[in-house]
Amino acid sequence: MERFHHTLKQWLPGQPAPTTLIALNTQLARFQHLYNHERPHRDLHRRTPAEA
Repeated sequence: MERFHHTLKQWLPGQPAPTTLIALNTQLARFQHLYNHERPHRDLHRRTPAEA
């Protein structure tokens, strides 16, 4: 969980500042998809959580 929060804290500043709660939720949903389906993880031998 700490790794997830660390990665999220690094990713968010590179995104446009959301102006509504809906925009923030959209950004967080995008991050969740990237984290679980597109970004390979070291601890999973370069697989995504969805693949593991």
